[in-house]
Amino acid sequence: MSIRMLIVDDEPVICQGLVQTIPWESLGVQEVDMAFNGKQALEKLADQSFDLILTDISMPEMDGLALAEHIVHEKPDTKMIIISGFDHFDYARQALRLGIEDYLLKPVDVDELMALVKRVRNKIVTHKERKNSLLQDWMAEQLRHRLFHSPLSERIKEKHAPWTGRYRLLISEVSGYAYLQNTLPSEAFEGVQEDVRHVVEKTCRAYGMKHVSLFGHENELLTLVYNEHSDMLDDSKLREIWRDIMEQSPYPIQTVSSSVGQSLSGCYDHYQEGHILLDDVRGKESGLFI
Repeated sequence: MSIRMLIVDDEPVICQGLVQTIPWESLGVQEVDMAFNGKQALEKLADQSFDLILTDISMPEMDGLALAEHIVHEKPDTKMIIISGFDHFDYARQALRLGIEDYLLKPVDVDELMALVKRVRNKIVTHKERKNSLLQDWMAEQLRHRLFHSPLSERIKEKHAPWTGRYRLLISEVSGYAYLQNTLPSEAFEGVQEDVRHVVEKTCRAYGMKHVSLFGHENELLTLVYNEHSDMLDDSKLREIWRDIMEQSPYPIQTVSSSVGQSLSGCYDHYQEGHILLDDVRGKESGLFI
């Protein structure tokens, strides 16, 4: 799992030097952006998310300490590393009390910086995986509860805050399912749906698409894809993912997709709409129908 990082310094040469000279990808940093003061950093954070911020402490308009105060309160999952000159060491200590990850003194030792970023990146990934696992469990139980009236576990009721984001519900059927049932050995037939589910989940993971999948009725695989940003759920992204799924699936499948939903309270309506569309396309060629 890779992370996104924002480098903040009022000297463009320093920003560009850090971006261009350090092999960030080898440290698990997929994307690196730049801002030239704290105010500009906040503007970028309003439009996109970053996992790690590397910032100088002395900058015009908004310094690194003011930026750290904002991040700690408004973006608590975003980690920060502060770079400080010796004259501003007291500021760095104050930032540490706020809860930033660590600080480095100027002039920055590149090896020390790389080691620190790698350590913080590992910490971010561990936190993300734990958080994603809980969210996946919550999503799966919510889907079963809203579609099939399955009871929610006490753990899910108590330990997860309400989710805000966007989702699409996809319903997949194996084409020629009855024929496979009549022609395949029983042991092979029992694995048909699980084989398709494996391909769907593997491909979604490869694309970084958050998802849960579960079986509904016979020959019905439900896949809920979700994200905080709706651009990850647009038609072109789904078609790209499903092209790969169709190429890898050992059996032909037909899949219908709902429109983008904003609250899971509407997923039953999307489920009903999906079945209406599925009735219209059943018997036609395999593929994704939106």
